[in-house]
Amino acid sequence: MKKVFVAALLLSGVAAYSQNLSGGLKAGVNVTNFTGGDFSSVDKKSLVGFHAGGFLNIAFGSFSIQPEALVSTQGAKVK
Repeated sequence: MKKVFVAALLLSGVAAYSQNLSGGLKAGVNVTNFTGGDFSSVDKKSLVGFHAGGFLNIAFGSFSIQPEALVSTQGAKVK
């Protein structure tokens, strides 16, 4: 996983250096849990999930805009 991240980082840097328009993918791991309400006596467990998406970097000289779209899992286990 670490090698894939480093390779993606290096490749996105090459594309950003040579063009005014570049893009790439994002992915990662997140931990979701449940908070709020009167659930102090309920057994709650966190879930391991993921997030993934893409981005586009548009350069205008020394200024750039980076719109992104991400999908992320959510939830918790309540017993």
